[in-house]
Amino acid sequence: MLAELDRLDLKILNILLAKGNIGYKEMAKELGTTMGTVHNRIKALRAEKVLNGFKPVIDSKQLGFEISVIISITIKGGHLEDVEKKYARHKNVCCVYDTTGGFDSMIIAKFRKTSELNAFVKRLMAEDFVERTNTNLVLNIVKESSTPFPLD
Repeated sequence: MLAELDRLDLKILNILLAKGNIGYKEMAKELGTTMGTVHNRIKALRAEKVLNGFKPVIDSKQLGFEISVIISITIKGGHLEDVEKKYARHKNVCCVYDTTGGFDSMIIAKFRKTSELNAFVKRLMAEDFVERTNTNLVLNIVKESSTPFPLD
């Protein structure tokens, strides 16, 4: 079911996307409403599963993850979910997607060194049900987010 959001809900979500660590008091002031209203709206957004927690925005390059890749994978029929679940748990993997087109799945991952990437791709290719992979090295990150912003 698609959640029905009004302008205030969208404003709250946009503020949280821009300033995740903002307090209710400061948000209420910015919105021209009360702290109670902000608290109740956020509580309702959580109950509707629109808002599923608060996460810090971490600059992975500052932690040494200089290499970002997009790996497209062709997986033998009936084993897609098994391979995806396994690699979704890998420490370097940020995203795993089922896809249409020439490949069955895509992985977005980050690595500190090419040797880590090399080992990862070789391990992936050695999987029984992985038929082929195509690795694209990200040269420049223009935008990176899990949510469209601003919401309207």
